[in-house]
Parts: sequence; C-alpha cells; structure tokens
Amino acid sequence: MVEPLPRSPHQVERLTEEQVWFEGLVRRYRTKLETFLIRKGCTPQIAEELVQETFQDAWEQRQQLHDRVSGWLFTVATRKLVDYTRKAYGRSPDHPRQFRNIEPLIRWLHDDSKELS
Repeated sequence: MVEPLPRSPHQVERLTEEQVWFEGLVRRYRTKLETFLIRKGCTPQIAEELVQETFQDAWEQRQQLHDRVSGWLFTVATRKLVDYTRKAYGRSPDHPRQFRNIEPLIRWLHDDSKELS
C-alpha cells in the first residue's frame, strides 16, 4: 500500500481517493525515478523535470494505472529521456539542428550550372 503525503492538521480540504492515491504514488516513486534517470546519464535538474512530466502523464492516465503502475512509470520516464535526448542533440524532426548542413546540398541540387562527375 502506498502511503499518502503528510497533511497539515489545519488543512480543511478533503482529498479524493484519487488524490490520496496519487500523492502516495509520488512519495513512493519520485526518488526512484530520479535516481534511475540520473544513472542513465541525466542531470539531476533534467531528471526532476522529466519525472514531473512522467507524473503529469500518470495523473492523466490514473484510471488505467492502478494495477501496473511501477512498470508504466519507468517506461514513460525512459521514453521521456529518449525524447529529451533526441531534441537536445538534434535528432528530432522539429529540431532545427538536424538539418543545419543540408542547405549547401539543396543549393547544389538546384544549381543548373553544376556538372555531374
């Protein structure tokens, strides 16, 4: 059973069962996920950001996660790291660095005066 985060006795807000479950999920897995990503070569700051994004996805998918949480969290965190790495190193179609050296080739292909060897 996942324990919920401690609450202030002065808090009047009543938490739903889903909110309590989610707080327990964060408490149980946040450090494990951050450590996992750091061991994969991520900086602590990026690991924290990717884990936050992973938990955001978990909240959005909470209805489907109750039985398979751990594997799902680590899979999503890994995919987020792969996506981040691709974007950071220019291997994503929406990243301009991927195509930075193609302009000379395009100019050469469109130049009517070029000679074929």
